[in-house]
Amino acid sequence: MTPTGINPTLTAQATLIYGATGTFKTTQVGYFSEYVASVTSGLITRVVSAESAGVEPLSPYIEIGAIEVLWLSRDMHPRSALRKIIRGEWPRMKNGIPERNAQGGLIWETNLPTNIGGYAFEGLTSFADLVGQDLKAKFASGQSVTGDKKEGSGMAGAGYTEEGETFGSGSQSQVGGTQDLIMELLRESPKNLYAKSQGRIVHVLFTAHESKGTDDLTGAATYGPGTIGKAITGKLFKECGTALHLETELSQGAATPNAQAPNAAAKPTTTGYRVWAYYRKHPDSENPMVKWEAKPRIPAIQEAHEMLEKRFPGGKFELTFTQTLADYLRFQDTTHDLAMKTLAERRAKLMAEINQNRGIQATPQPDLKMAAQTQAAPQVPTAAPKPVPGPQAPVAPTTTGTTKQ
Repeated sequence: MTPTGINPTLTAQATLIYGATGTFKTTQVGYFSEYVASVTSGLITRVVSAESAGVEPLSPYIEIGAIEVLWLSRDMHPRSALRKIIRGEWPRMKNGIPERNAQGGLIWETNLPTNIGGYAFEGLTSFADLVGQDLKAKFASGQSVTGDKKEGSGMAGAGYTEEGETFGSGSQSQVGGTQDLIMELLRESPKNLYAKSQGRIVHVLFTAHESKGTDDLTGAATYGPGTIGKAITGKLFKECGTALHLETELSQGAATPNAQAPNAAAKPTTTGYRVWAYYRKHPDSENPMVKWEAKPRIPAIQEAHEMLEKRFPGGKFELTFTQTLADYLRFQDTTHDLAMKTLAERRAKLMAEINQNRGIQATPQPDLKMAAQTQAAPQVPTAAPKPVPGPQAPVAPTTTGTTKQ
């Protein structure tokens, strides 16, 4: 299914890319806006970021109007701000700066403009850090931010309200509350934004740093996107159709001899590094025992997976100036369409066979062999059956003597 087609899932596509610092994650956000424009006839991308230090790769896109950005900070109450953004709200802007009310809070616009075609949440790890710092500061100042009952008060928790957003009561810790919000961001934003835009928002991108976690069921180590704590590292993949792991590889030049140690073995020189985007689970380049999670958004159709593997061998592709996230997403859309077409053809063939079988059963054909045998058999006349005698009526006695006078 292409982004411009009918979406039976009623949600925007969701892609997650994660990797260490220096793997061009922010650069790919800019390329992502090009992809969105190409599949939505020029709609722009909204970017929410907590990493203002990485603004440089996005500056050209902001200047030409391809990206509308919100730099999230702690004084914006990030927990409630993200909740509003998930619903499609956006701060009122003036010259690229959010406007504030008399109390210092942000002024939120509830209407979603018709020129928005995609969203990018740049830095799940930074969002988690920002929300965690905000909650920590509130805890330190004595504020209740979980809605739990106060110790010794005898009163039940009523939930915590901030900037008009109510967060459920319960024994949420600083870590637990942050993890819940990150999961809500991944799970709800593609559905909510797609619905509020009436299908115009076709894709949501998330980026994150890499991290080590623990599987809930097996307790085994898992490696994936980093947020806060380890409990949700493996869960994030379930909320995304596409997950790419970015990894660097050192580029080595020709070996050069060591002038100070002529007898020593020559060592190759390092000329730079390459960045690979893996779309399949793979071992770490330095520690093969470590497996990094990744997956493409393609149905389980052999022809489609063969097509993707032929275009990007080895379950990966290199990120360069001429091959970007946008190129991969476009080709993945094409491959997805091939899979759906193949699946539709298989179903059509199956239904034709079923309908044919139903037609044979509904109108049974005569057995011509049996009919021929019946016609060829000689006709042997049979005698009429003899009547079966029934019970005889009693016979009256015959009188031969005289009649009494």
